[in-house]
Amino acid sequence: MPQSFPHDPNDTAPYYVDFGLNGNQVEVCGTIDSATWIKNGQAEADLTIVSSCTDGLVCEVVISGGVAGTTYTLTCRATLGSGKCQLDRSIELVCQEM
Repeated sequence: MPQSFPHDPNDTAPYYVDFGLNGNQVEVCGTIDSATWIKNGQAEADLTIVSSCTDGLVCEVVISGGVAGTTYTLTCRATLGSGKCQLDRSIELVCQEM
């Protein structure tokens, strides 16, 4: 089940996925070489990816937009260990006026 975070549609805010929390599988693969954030479903139309970056085993995405009352799913697809592993981790953004 993806981690869930509240998101105000008027905010521009960072969200993170830590691939190091996966344990042994990641230890075998090494650090992240590259990562792509995928907007699933309605997120494609409603959310804007402002920026993204990686640091070791952590992927960050900065998001703006959204429609209050909607839950969005974003997936980080990371390539690790010089292409040895490709892993996906998803997060949910629960969009609400705060």
